[in-house]
Amino acid sequence: MNNMPRLMMAMAGLMLTTGCPPKDIDADVDEDKLTGLSYVLESAEGYTLVEESNFMLFFSESAQGETYFSASTGCNSIDGIYSIDDGVMNVDMMSITEIWCSDELSTQEDWLLDFFHSAPLVNRSGDRMFLENESAMLTFLDREVATPDLSLTEATWSIDTIIEGKGISTTNLEAYPVMWFSDDGTFGFSSVCTEIEGEYTTSGAVLSLSNVLLTIIECDDAMASSFDTPIIELIDDGEFSYSIDASRLTIEQDSYGISGIGE
Repeated sequence: MNNMPRLMMAMAGLMLTTGCPPKDIDADVDEDKLTGLSYVLESAEGYTLVEESNFMLFFSESAQGETYFSASTGCNSIDGIYSIDDGVMNVDMMSITEIWCSDELSTQEDWLLDFFHSAPLVNRSGDRMFLENESAMLTFLDREVATPDLSLTEATWSIDTIIEGKGISTTNLEAYPVMWFSDDGTFGFSSVCTEIEGEYTTSGAVLSLSNVLLTIIECDDAMASSFDTPIIELIDDGEFSYSIDASRLTIEQDSYGISGIGE
C-alpha cells in the first residue's frame, strides 16, 4: 500500500484571472495569523493549473513552536517548515510524497515546489490570502467559507484511508467501503467482504459506538479483504475521536483510525 495523505475536495475548474490583491490587505501577516487556517485556490495569475485541480493549503504549528504548511493539488502532498519575515514566506525542509500521478499533475507539482522555494510574498484580506512571486499570483479562499463542513449524518462516507500510528495508507479498490450514520442513532459499514452495524452517540469530538455486530461475507478479493482487516479491528464498542474537515471524516482511537470522503 502507498503512503498517501488523501485530501480530496470538489472544486470548480480553476480559471486564469488578472488583477492585484485589494488595497485593504493585511501588511503584517505572520506565522501566528496563519496557524490553524486552511485555504482552497480561488484563482491563479501567471500560471494555468491543470483543469479541476484540487489545490488546498493548510497551516499548522508543532508542540515545539515550528510552523508547518501542507499543500496538495490532487495527487501528492507537499509539506514544509516555513516562516514569514517582512511579508515574505520563507520555506525550509520541504518534502513531497511519492505517489504516481499523471504527467500533467507531476509537472504542476514541480512548478509548485519551485513556487514555494521562490520566497513568495504573502498577504491577506478578509477570507482571502494571496501568494505572489515575480511570475505568478495565487489567490486562496478560506476553506470553511468555500466548502463548509458536512454533518456526520448528511453524507455516506467512502472510506479510502487507513491511519496506523504515524502512517497513512490506502490502496486502489474498484469500490471503497462505505459508512453511514443515521439520525435514529444507528450506523452501518459495508464492503464487498464485511458488514458492520451498531448504535452510536456523539458528544463534542467524541464518537461512542455500542452494540456493534460484525458479519464477514465470503470474499475472493484479497486486496479488499486486506483493506478491511484494520477497519474490522478498529470498529467495535468504545469511544473514538472524530472530526469532519469539509467533506472528509476522520475517526481515530489510540493513533489508529479511518478516513473517508462524504457524498
